[in-house]
Amino acid sequence: MADVVIGIDIGGTITKFGLMTATGKVVFHDNMPTTGFSGFDEYFKALTDKLSLACKKTASQVLGVGVGAPMGNFIEGSIDMATNLGWGKKVPVAGRFSEFFNKPAYLVNDATAAAIGEKTFGLAKKMDDFLLITLGTGLGCGIYVNGKLLHGKHGYAGELGHVTVIPEGRKCNCGRLGCLETYVSASGVMKSVREFKTKKGFENSVLHDEAAYPDSKAVARAAANGDPLAEYIFEFTGEVLASSLANVIAMFNPEAIIFSGGLANAGSLLIGPLEQFLSRKVLHNLRGKTKIYVSKLDSEKIAVLGAASYAWQMIEEHSHNKSLVV
Repeated sequence: MADVVIGIDIGGTITKFGLMTATGKVVFHDNMPTTGFSGFDEYFKALTDKLSLACKKTASQVLGVGVGAPMGNFIEGSIDMATNLGWGKKVPVAGRFSEFFNKPAYLVNDATAAAIGEKTFGLAKKMDDFLLITLGTGLGCGIYVNGKLLHGKHGYAGELGHVTVIPEGRKCNCGRLGCLETYVSASGVMKSVREFKTKKGFENSVLHDEAAYPDSKAVARAAANGDPLAEYIFEFTGEVLASSLANVIAMFNPEAIIFSGGLANAGSLLIGPLEQFLSRKVLHNLRGKTKIYVSKLDSEKIAVLGAASYAWQMIEEHSHNKSLVV
């Protein structure tokens, strides 16, 4: 029987989960919808049913649970007012998983979980100062400073998706206007399609056929095929992102910014304009000093790996502290 921890990545659309050994081996990986449930209780039952079955099939013994989630507050172990989930003001996620499995459970922000995954297994292994930005349904950010995760006083550090980039701009699910994730995310790209397709010069764009081009992956395909509206949208998205990252670089002076998630898979379609505009917008003495990368880890697993790694770290730290007690 293998000792494992459960890693869970709760996304706005899909929840990914897996079982990971202490050596980083993933013995099981799967996913399920996050949406379509009457509330957290129904979702929790569906997820724990799948996890219990996975443990039984793989003959695994669970030692703990690590969860990454939007608005995940590691200090209180709760998801606090995650507008893309609609589960209420405060959901005691860590407590619920701990009670169900009778093992310790730990919660971090979903992008923080991805940053831990990148630090443990990816490009950031030897980096002390970097940002991991997830580009999925929304935009998340995990931050390492001097080799340590930045959580913030109340556990909310890294909400880059909710900085204002265009005052009085698009309405965000958080209730504010002009947040970065309303422009730079998979959902933000689709908002750009709807906003810009009526502009002069884009009348013949293939993106007018919403059934054939329903998501950001399809928009990326259209851009790769030379569709002018799709190309313009990625250029616009890169410029908006560059404006925010110029400020981030001025504040944190990171060695690298690493992207993960579905929209990051657009590769040079997004990174090309981003680097072009960033070189113009960043503080002159920091120009060219922050590297831009797309993660080489599987975006389906990076936050699962990170959440599980964090759980292993906490379990080992707790075990070590107990061994020091005389």
